Amino acid sequence: MIIYCPYQSPRLSYVLDFIFLECFDIPYTLSSDKATIHPNEKVIEYNQHQSIKNSLFIPSSKLLFEQETTSFEEAKTWFLQPLKKTNDYLSMIFYCLSRYEEYNDRPRDTYGRFPSSSSILEETNLLQAPVVDMLVAHIQQLVKSVLGIQLHTKDQAGVQMTFDIDQCWLAKHIPIKINIARFLKQAIKLDFSSIREHEAIRKEQLVDPFDIYNILNKYYIHKPLFFFLFAQRSTFDKGHNPENIAFRKHIETLAEKYACGLHPSMESFMFPNLLKNELKTFTSIPHVKADMTRQHYLAFKLPSTFQKLVTHGILHEYSMGYADNIGYRAGTGRSFLWFDLSKNEPTELRIHPFQIMDVSLKKYLKLSPENAILRVQALVEQSKKYKTPLRVLWHNSSFYPKHGWEGWEKVFEYLLNHQRTNHFD
Repeated sequence: MIIYCPYQSPRLSYVLDFIFLECFDIPYTLSSDKATIHPNEKVIEYNQHQSIKNSLFIPSSKLLFEQETTSFEEAKTWFLQPLKKTNDYLSMIFYCLSRYEEYNDRPRDTYGRFPSSSSILEETNLLQAPVVDMLVAHIQQLVKSVLGIQLHTKDQAGVQMTFDIDQCWLAKHIPIKINIARFLKQAIKLDFSSIREHEAIRKEQLVDPFDIYNILNKYYIHKPLFFFLFAQRSTFDKGHNPENIAFRKHIETLAEKYACGLHPSMESFMFPNLLKNELKTFTSIPHVKADMTRQHYLAFKLPSTFQKLVTHGILHEYSMGYADNIGYRAGTGRSFLWFDLSKNEPTELRIHPFQIMDVSLKKYLKLSPENAILRVQALVEQSKKYKTPLRVLWHNSSFYPKHGWEGWEKVFEYLLNHQRTNHFD
């Protein structure tokens, strides 16, 4: 495949790599010299004006040839009619993948996160549609109709289940001070059933409802991923002490069979220098993945958070999704390399976006389990249509009815049923 453009840039090469190498799995040649292109060659021309007869012409804008980040107001016009013939499809893909809008001065939530309400895709009702995958499919159709070449999309359709383990156990291996505080709160509320339950769990007369092995013993889950909060207790981080022997052994045992990564704390998001120690103590546990993370609270800021991860050798990041909504934050279900706009260059950090989180459905969207299944079903169909992964973020604590999760297991089971019939590696 030959692509002609009179100018070249890191941004252009990055987008072409994603489309042709990652989505279609075919090599391409990028040329800026028309003299080297044979008159009968089948060419995609990316230019301000078409200059090669019978080429597939995609109009270009200035976005892929800039060195800096601007507000780029033209983007919203594109996404109002994403498949419009005059749109710059390559810049639209770059805008989504690079998270261009997150470098701009748009409103953040109380945790400092970029919310879905600040996204152009939410403004244009495209958040639940994988617009990048739609554009890639549209380019595929144009290549066939104009150039007569059939490209084949790499099929990655399927559900991947991932789990955030903020707290391994509800009542087991909890420090005495915390147990006393809980007991007093329960006693004040006359919640004697919880007092009896916690006591029975500590005595191992009842199974701890947060224990991930409850889920693994009940369901077959194909290659699940686990992310463990592994930090000192703080206002937002309520996990177990990293020095807790039972906690460390629990992770080690799980990591012998499944991929287990770090869930960097909210504290390390606010004070990035803490990340080094969290990684050091976590990777001292045998078998864990030293290069895989997902941020606690999904709290990250571009480019600083990802730059810090790159510095510490992280290669796979799973935070790309919204807490307050479901859908496609980066416009795709496919993984992609992070492009650092502040340095105007691609990196080796691979982003694995997720589309569904349990807390988004229940807490933020305030859906019933029945309505949640309807919303999730639409995303499952998108995954099948565009042959892209559908990643799910679930918490081990979201199987506990007393914390408000009664009936939500059927949402999990609905997604799991789709994974059994359609999963990717």
